[in-house]
Amino acid sequence: MTHPFLRKDLQALSPYSSARSLYESSNNLCYLDANEYKLNIYSSYPEPQPPELKKALCQLYGVNEQNLLITRGIDEGIDCFLRTFGEPKKDAIVVFEPTYDLYRLSAQIQQLEVINIPLENNFQIDMDIFESSFRDHVKCVFVCSPNNPTGNSIKQETIHSLLNFCKDKCLVVVDEAYIEFSEYPSFTDFLEKYPHLVVMRTLSKAHGLAGARCGSVIAEESILNSLKITLAPYPIATPATKAIIEHLNHFNKSHFLSQKLKVHRALKNCPLVSRVYESDANFYLFESTQPDFLFNTLLENGVLIRDRQKKKMNCLRVSIGNEAQNNIFIKTLRSIT
Repeated sequence: MTHPFLRKDLQALSPYSSARSLYESSNNLCYLDANEYKLNIYSSYPEPQPPELKKALCQLYGVNEQNLLITRGIDEGIDCFLRTFGEPKKDAIVVFEPTYDLYRLSAQIQQLEVINIPLENNFQIDMDIFESSFRDHVKCVFVCSPNNPTGNSIKQETIHSLLNFCKDKCLVVVDEAYIEFSEYPSFTDFLEKYPHLVVMRTLSKAHGLAGARCGSVIAEESILNSLKITLAPYPIATPATKAIIEHLNHFNKSHFLSQKLKVHRALKNCPLVSRVYESDANFYLFESTQPDFLFNTLLENGVLIRDRQKKKMNCLRVSIGNEAQNNIFIKTLRSIT
């Protein structure tokens, strides 16, 4: 069963189905159904949703298997979501700026209107402005928490208010790419309460697996059934699946927190840094009295950070790297000042 918000022109379509997907996997079958040339374990197409990986992710996030869909990072989840539910030249999305640029870009590629609502000075959502800006053709609201590029978490009570307001009106995507760094719990706990809620998770940030491209869309089953119409048939490569499962069996993130504290201390002690914003993520947004000079001098010395001045005046953003990377950044920062 698909979701009622599915684009009308897609409602007659079914997800791509391989011959193999119609039968239970078995070592007793001679597979000659997919035009594969069998040389080794990588000669076969991967499972559309690798069972072992899906089970591991469901255990990691504490959700049922029917409520999770694996995608190539959150980015593919965003793109599929907008192509599935956003009718071109008709529907709109809401984003709270400054935030992750891909929401806007993916919507514009899909020819959807983007309603930009500025965050307050403390980077929180003003519900009065949101409600007054809401329009009937809004199909989805994106909330990034912790937010990129600001680093702060959106207050839980605000997200609850937003979900209550959007009930029966539109879908709400809560992008939790950085949730592991936050003191707040995941909104996956509220899937039953809010059937219009979509939570997106990734292994790219806290788990250090950006190159594996593994994201999860967590939602009510009819939403995921709809997404399968636009999702690529085999989103996760076999080597990536093996690497991810191996990683999940041995992951420990405690070392990260000490590194984050070290970078924060260096920024606070830098004369060219006028403000360091609080961060529930694996980066710091900070203001500089000479942002262009600082950015360019770091780059000339082999350190690339992110210029965020188009999002927030005088602001730069630095990621928390591994110990060697952080030491290079801190040493270079001190040499400049």
